[in-house]
Amino acid sequence: MNTASFAVPLPAHKQLWRAVVALCCLATLESCDKEGTTVPQNAEHKETPVKNVTRPANTTLRSPLDGITLQLKDQGGDWEKRNEAIKIVKQIGEQRQAEAIPSLLDGMLIVQPFSINNALDYADTYPCSAALVQIGDPAVPQVQARILETGANIEQMVLLDTIRRIKGSDFVSQWLDSLPDSGVGSLSKQHRTELKHWVLSQAH
Repeated sequence: MNTASFAVPLPAHKQLWRAVVALCCLATLESCDKEGTTVPQNAEHKETPVKNVTRPANTTLRSPLDGITLQLKDQGGDWEKRNEAIKIVKQIGEQRQAEAIPSLLDGMLIVQPFSINNALDYADTYPCSAALVQIGDPAVPQVQARILETGANIEQMVLLDTIRRIKGSDFVSQWLDSLPDSGVGSLSKQHRTELKHWVLSQAH
């Protein structure tokens, strides 16, 4: 009886021991799997900084005018900021910085002198337009695209006058005539006629 009662716990103890060993093995395998998965995660992590580096590179292609334009748009008539923006715009024009054309278009109706002596003089009233004229032919396609995008008549007129001072009234008139009446890149016939008459009236 003693031998039988003593022999019973041994297999149970061995089974318990085997269970402990098996659990340890499973834990080891799981840790190995987790360690294995860290490699692709690290690899993906290495790609992220590369993508982040390209974003600032794209933003540097834009002019420092952008930040001031946003401030003027939000804050309104800040004398110091307006003068700073106009100074940058004049520098862009003098240096014929074609890469800054989008910035000039965005600031067209925002970057203006605090006081205007002659509202009919587009060069003085809209410094961005004057800078685009200095840049010349490279600005024309982007100015044309903006004319078709904007729904503001005053902006269209300023942009058309910008092209007129670069290419002449006949060029603008022919371009307006070439536009379709509807669909992508279109202006209604009546609106095109009005703009055409206005452009021709500006010819000197």
